[in-house]
Amino acid sequence: MSSRNRFRPIVCDVLESRLVLSQVGLRHPAQVRALGTWQRPQRLAAPPVVIKINAAYDSFVQDYTPARAAYLATLDPASEKADSGAKKAFVDYTRYRVDLLGQELNAAFLQVFRTSKKGGNDSASRYVGLVQRNVNGLLITRNAANQAVIDPSYFRVGTLGRALIDSTPPSNSQPEAAGLYILAQDQAVDASQASVINGFTFVKKTSGQKKT
Repeated sequence: MSSRNRFRPIVCDVLESRLVLSQVGLRHPAQVRALGTWQRPQRLAAPPVVIKINAAYDSFVQDYTPARAAYLATLDPASEKADSGAKKAFVDYTRYRVDLLGQELNAAFLQVFRTSKKGGNDSASRYVGLVQRNVNGLLITRNAANQAVIDPSYFRVGTLGRALIDSTPPSNSQPEAAGLYILAQDQAVDASQASVINGFTFVKKTSGQKKT
């Protein structure tokens, strides 16, 4: 009687496939890191406002990823120019989409300080400040008269908007470099989301407490 063949897993059956940037070679820039897509982590049960925060960031990723892929498709490593009309268009898109994310987060927080019986306007300003610090706060500069002026075209350091714009690949990026820029952007989004959730939790717990 012949013995039955038993399934024996080999390495490729048990290891998750990974993309090695050093092996990108001359592939199309839009193929780097699977068009810049990254998997969102699995989440446990969360309060309603945190669910809205997560939903706002998920929506941002869904919109931003294909827009970035379209820009990556225009990269030309052979070009001598570091900037292009395509990059300006993508930066403009980034600016407006990040600002929309900020407005969606403010709307999520609005539910809290509408129903909250403590903290009042102080809590509201702290929520708004949280979004400005982490997402879409505008850069403040000084004019010739040493007056504070808001720069409507750029975000302040530490915001998601500034991180995404600063890490946008130049139009003549090599595929390997573009992949690193994409990794930086993906991590910036995740870090911003974690900061907003942690900040929301802190503000909610400390609202209405007496200042010392």
